Amino acid sequence: MSTPTPLPTDSTFPMIICPTTHDDWDWQVTFEQYYSTGDTSGNPPTQPVRSILDSVTTLFGESGNPYDQFCFSYAEVGYLRQYLKDNPDKASVLRNAGERFCLLGGGITSPDNQVSHCEVFIRNYLTGHDFLKSVGLIDNVFFVAWLPDDFGHDPQLPVLIEALGMKSIGISRIPGSVQPDPCSTQQAASDARTNGLTFYWPASDGSKVLTHFMPETYYGITNGQVPLMDAQTCMDDFLGQNSQGVFWPGDIVFATQGGDWQFPTSSAPGGSNSG
Repeated sequence: MSTPTPLPTDSTFPMIICPTTHDDWDWQVTFEQYYSTGDTSGNPPTQPVRSILDSVTTLFGESGNPYDQFCFSYAEVGYLRQYLKDNPDKASVLRNAGERFCLLGGGITSPDNQVSHCEVFIRNYLTGHDFLKSVGLIDNVFFVAWLPDDFGHDPQLPVLIEALGMKSIGISRIPGSVQPDPCSTQQAASDARTNGLTFYWPASDGSKVLTHFMPETYYGITNGQVPLMDAQTCMDDFLGQNSQGVFWPGDIVFATQGGDWQFPTSSAPGGSNSG
């Protein structure tokens, strides 16, 4: 275990750092392969999800700084369901972590909201919540629709999100963002940076949901750079790239820190832990 990075003492901007890993379901190999062995032929190869969750539960089981402050966010409950089936004793570790273990929405996976039928979107959350109730983790659900990797969004999505009782939406891929290169000349991402990375998304029936656009993708502070850069350098770079935008109300900066199939670490920006 590496030595934790000291907490910065001279930060100008208060920051909320959301540590997370994004574990795709059946992207290039099967769910079972991602869970058990990872994508060994990928570029780069991915680590097994079961090993990632082993690391998460190990860190939650440790005591003393920085472990008592370790936080982790997770969206794909299908992998968690398989992991707790194989390791039922780990459920108590996650329960004992309380709000430090944040389940983003609590769906079986992070759902698609443009291609799939809306009933599939609803069942994704209902199925996930039913499982979480069975293992005592339903109180770990944070009511946010975490949609970092959707290649498009239904403009009326707030109707469904508000009906489900969710309070916010997190999105990453919109035209002009750093991810979809063919859309790089389009203005949506630029407008979000200029007018507010956090905004109320309205629907035609009057529904509206607080929405946050991740300006450096769901990789966040390091934008996919591995290994992690120096903590203060990461923060300074993130702020430098996005300081022209309006962040959260009260000038609080929200930054994700994680990426695809990433492990938790005790040397994340600001001494916090990330996936």
